[in-house]
Formats: sequence, C-alpha cells, structure tokens
Amino acid sequence: MEGRRKEAKQQEEREREEEEVVSESSGSDYTSEDEGIDDYRRGGYHAVRIGDTFKNGTYVVQSKLGWGHFSTVWLAWDTKHSDHLALMMELLGMMPRKIALGGRYSRDFFNRYGDLRHIRRLRFWPLNKVLMEKYDFSERDANDMTDFLIPILDFVPEKRPSAGQCLSHPWIAGGPHRLKPCPPSEGRQVDTGAASDKQKREKDEREAMEKGMGSIAISTDPKLGKHPLSSPNKASKAAVTSSSR
Repeated sequence: MEGRRKEAKQQEEREREEEEVVSESSGSDYTSEDEGIDDYRRGGYHAVRIGDTFKNGTYVVQSKLGWGHFSTVWLAWDTKHSDHLALMMELLGMMPRKIALGGRYSRDFFNRYGDLRHIRRLRFWPLNKVLMEKYDFSERDANDMTDFLIPILDFVPEKRPSAGQCLSHPWIAGGPHRLKPCPPSEGRQVDTGAASDKQKREKDEREAMEKGMGSIAISTDPKLGKHPLSSPNKASKAAVTSSSR
C-alpha cells in the first residue's frame, strides 16, 4: 500500500509540473521572437534565437512563424543561394541585367545594377579551364565539350539551341558546323538538313533490305498472286500463263 501511495504521489507531482510548464508556455514570453530556456527540460529541444545558424552556417534563423505546446516553426534563410549564383557567373560569365532583375526574388540577391548584393568579388574560371585543370581533359576535348555546353547553359532561354541542333553538333555527330541559337518558337520551321539526313538514312535502309533479300523480288502486280513476295521464276511463269490466257 505504501508503495502505491508513493507512486501516486509522484505521479501527481509530475502532472502538476507539466501543468505549470503549459501555463508558463501560454504566456507572452513563449510567443516572443526569442525563446528562453525556462520552459525546456533535459532531453527536449533547445531554445532558438534570432540569428542562430545551423548546418555549418548554411541556415540563419530570421523569425518565428508559429508555435504550439510541442513544437515551434521558424523561418530560416539559406545563405548558400548567393554562392550558387556566384558559381554560375564565374563559370559562364556575368548574368545579363534583364535576367538578373527579372525574377520574383531578384532584389534579395542582386542590386539595381544586376550585381550580387552579398558577394563583391568573383573569381572567373571558364568551363574549358575547369575541364582541363580539374578533370584532366585534353585541350581539344575540353574545347569541343565547352563549345557544345556553353550555348545550352546560356542565361537567356531564347538563345539556347534546340534539341535537333544539339544532336547535329560536332561533339555529338561530328562535322564542321557549330551550334547556333534556335529561332523564335512562334515562327520555328522544320530543319531541312535534319530532314534530308533522315531521308538518306531511310534510303540506305531500303537498299540494304533489298540487297539482303537476295533473289526475292518485290512485286505489286495483283495478277501475280495473293502474296506480293515471290521468286523471279515463279513470277515469270505466272506472267506467261496470264498472257497466254
């Protein structure tokens, strides 16, 4: 009996402590931007304050979005966005001002001149140099691959080549020509060069098929029988029989 009474008393004390924590949490201090450590218990989550950083400085706490008895939601800023844009421009060159300022969140990353707000100095490293110095490409391979990739990675979408133009690039298909910007989507026409290549391939396939057929002749004359495929001797015999009648 004494053991049960002791356990019941301890349970009542724990419930009383939990009620005190909840009542304190419902006060104005809990809803403030900075959280104190009074409401936290060992083994739970730690307090968060404005300006705290997480994941090696990648995220910075900006403000509180919502709270409850068991969790709190915070707004954090990703500090690596500017680094990503800087790496793009170091590889591809400066972003056109119209493109830089044309996005919904452009003002968060660019000033009115189209320059990055938080990164002042860029260390340009062209793609062909990256391929040679970091990935040990030969100079010729690096230049050929760069000539293929740079137009595709253009900041201006209208200047990027079409899929057909990419397939006709020397790095993919071989040849002396280079990629050119694709025409506007409204007045885009069929690529006659690609069409002629397709016709040539179809012709080659037909010739190869006829050559592989050997002595089998292809006939479209309905008088020679139900099946259009027949040997030359049978076809001649059928023709002679038909003419004699």
